[in-house]
Amino acid sequence: MLSILIPTYNYNIFPLVQELHEQCIQQKIVFEIIVLDDCSIKFHTENNKTNTLSNCIYQILNQNIGRSAIRNLLATKATFNNLLFLDADVRLINKQFIKNYLSFIQYNSNYEVVYGGIVYQENQPETNQLLRWIYGNEREALSEKYILAIARMDFENVKQIDVLLECYAKSILPKNDIRLIILGDGIRLEEMKILANKLNIADFVDFKGFQPNTENYYKNAFFTILTSKYEGLPTVLVESLTMNTPVISFNCETGPNEIIIDRFNGLLIENQNKTKMIDGMNELVGNEELYQSLKQNAQNSVEQFQLKAICNQWEQYLNDKL
Repeated sequence: MLSILIPTYNYNIFPLVQELHEQCIQQKIVFEIIVLDDCSIKFHTENNKTNTLSNCIYQILNQNIGRSAIRNLLATKATFNNLLFLDADVRLINKQFIKNYLSFIQYNSNYEVVYGGIVYQENQPETNQLLRWIYGNEREALSEKYILAIARMDFENVKQIDVLLECYAKSILPKNDIRLIILGDGIRLEEMKILANKLNIADFVDFKGFQPNTENYYKNAFFTILTSKYEGLPTVLVESLTMNTPVISFNCETGPNEIIIDRFNGLLIENQNKTKMIDGMNELVGNEELYQSLKQNAQNSVEQFQLKAICNQWEQYLNDKL
């Protein structure tokens, strides 16, 4: 039994309520969704639609009482013991949100209070929403566990994102709520999205398109993965290790074995062996000691690829020749 409690002020809450309602119905649970409006002057028509949904209540207060007071009031109106508070301006990025929440409270009944983070949109919002976006990204943003791939999905399919999706789908990562973020675009992008749907992992895969700034993606990733047919010098591996993020890659021609020292800063997988790639992905998740060791060694292992080191090598070479 679940009470979902949402305070709102001058915000269209109905799309969120509709999605929550649908997920609760799918889970066949006893629930209620209560929305209290802190004396808004906007969106009354839209938000009143909440009252057309079963087990849902939308009520407008006669006066503005503030963020803390309205949450306390919501708690007093709740029927059930499990209270789920949500801000009005959030959206659900996972179709399994309610299912995952119910699973958590079932197996963690010893917790009285559990709080979660928020994933903020990547693009800077309008000025009137900018302060919350800046502050929220610094203080509230959810550190959701994910692995990272950066690839152009071209006609030749050199990066083999289809292979990555297949391996990810068969790994333990989705079941452990470890997402897959793919940066990059290309002619095969829509094809890869369709494949993710066919593999039933679309809810766990984020196709972000081309991103000019990748530093934070590297820095916050659990590990970076490469499933290419072949490479030149795979800079994504160097960039990831520079950010202390371990890597896993097929030992394809050429480049990965010049960067990855197997089981020292990452995992080097037998070329095009999908089974061993899946095993390697699972091991990075399940073997904490190994993972922390790889992470500790990551940055120092690619010092020779840094600009200063390269300049020193050129300087030494020129000095030797002159």
